[in-house]
Amino acid sequence: MDKETLMTLSKEQLIHIIEKCDHSLFLIGEVCADESKMDISPDKAVEKIRNYIYNVPRCLDEKELKAEIDYEMGKISPKEYRKIILGG
Repeated sequence: MDKETLMTLSKEQLIHIIEKCDHSLFLIGEVCADESKMDISPDKAVEKIRNYIYNVPRCLDEKELKAEIDYEMGKISPKEYRKIILGG
């Protein structure tokens, strides 16, 4: 995500991104702690961490990023989200 894209987001959208990133970092920390205590295998830890990283907002274009955030926040329907992402 670049600075120009972030500057176009509303405060509510920025808060959503920050909360989502913070939650993912917390979960990744938990996985690391579980692996260090040998509660899970390193392979399982890597798999979980990849899943948590996937949930962090990606570098999409401005329109797609806004649509993804609004969809996650329940501001637009799945149909509206698909229309924005797929066009038409």
